[in-house]
Amino acid sequence: MPPRTRLGLCCHLRALLRFCHRGGITSRDLSGAVGTPQVFRLDDVPRSVTWDEVRRMLEAVERRTIRGRRDYAILLLLVTYGLRAHEVAKLTLDDVDRKRERLQVLARKGGHAAVYPLAGVVAEAIIDYLKHGRPKTEDRHLFFRIFAPQAPITAARVVQCGALSSQGGDSSTQGGLCQEDEKSSCCTKDEGGPFGVAL
Repeated sequence: MPPRTRLGLCCHLRALLRFCHRGGITSRDLSGAVGTPQVFRLDDVPRSVTWDEVRRMLEAVERRTIRGRRDYAILLLLVTYGLRAHEVAKLTLDDVDRKRERLQVLARKGGHAAVYPLAGVVAEAIIDYLKHGRPKTEDRHLFFRIFAPQAPITAARVVQCGALSSQGGDSSTQGGLCQEDEKSSCCTKDEGGPFGVAL
């Protein structure tokens, strides 16, 4: 039984026991004997998703639109490297080294940077966005808002950028949650997931 359902049942049971005591049905108020189950915020969010779900999510993105191209590149960065939302938001053009096929990600602490191999599918998605979506600006940030005012994308928007419900959908119309948790990269020393990236 889900925690929130148990919480609701406990509330109803306490109300019933108080009613019974006030109505003389029971000699003692037993409502205090019913505990309150702990319910944590976002505890119903899945800890992980399967590769089939990841593939379906990526396939559902409408890549013919500017937003779709941007969100597709962001999603690939999230699922391939396990980046956090703020790390994606801070990426700049200088962090993507196409010649040496490297991706540099600035660490949250210490100002150090982690360097990852740039997966071909990720590079292609980024290039597609740069050519057919990113606004012409002197700002070096990689990803930008779609609508005015023209500004780099925020971490909050990265969290929503997937815009794909569990039923699938167009990233330009629905809201969803991209992975923003402890590093859970698809890239491991033994296998590179569906995108052929091994770290």
